[in-house]
Amino acid sequence: PLFNLRGEVIGINTAIRAGADGIGFAIPVGSLKDVVDQLKSKGFVERGKLGLQFQQVSQELASAFGLDRPHGALVTDVVAGSAAAAAGIQSGDVIVAIDDQPISQADQLPRHVARHAPGSTIKVHLVRDGNKLTLSAKLDKLESDDEAPKRPAKQPEPASGKMLGIEVRDTPAGSGVMVLSLARPLAELRRGDVIVQANRKAVSDTASLRAIVQAAKAGSTVVLKVRRGDGHRYVGVPLK
Repeated sequence: PLFNLRGEVIGINTAIRAGADGIGFAIPVGSLKDVVDQLKSKGFVERGKLGLQFQQVSQELASAFGLDRPHGALVTDVVAGSAAAAAGIQSGDVIVAIDDQPISQADQLPRHVARHAPGSTIKVHLVRDGNKLTLSAKLDKLESDDEAPKRPAKQPEPASGKMLGIEVRDTPAGSGVMVLSLARPLAELRRGDVIVQANRKAVSDTASLRAIVQAAKAGSTVVLKVRRGDGHRYVGVPLK
């Protein structure tokens, strides 16, 4: 154990840097308290999971999704048949708290969820289309060897166009439009990303994206959902 000057246990030492003076690594005692009951009863720890992917909320996305400030975890994908899907969590939801634990940074979400054992029920507080909702989710078991989803195969694409300062071209079978180049830098958008939604509407080709952009209000933020590799991300693009 790691003690403070009052003799209280504040952590569990796991490693000490050889040759260094007093440099060590410890698990915080708060993390131990989350799992000690499982250790006592079973001798090992099982952690719960929701079954979703998420990203950090930027200032632009916070405004577009009806938040007063950037916080929470923006859901980009929900695994079919998962605890998140059964609870009714959707892509585009912003999870702002788990039970009574607020989420100020997106990376806090998996830690808050993993503190609960599989099969336990948690309250998921989220914002959807500017409205606050609370859903109940019965957690699945977190596996260490989850199979990664397969990467979609690349195929040739024909038509192209420019809008929002982005050059795009169609992808096969109406599966979105691929970003070819950027006239101005956008922090969350890269060449090769595939835009699949704009303002929560499906994008099948360049023409459908252009129609959505033209229908948006001047000065608003167009929210793009893009596919990158095995997952998705949201990007807020100010409409000038």
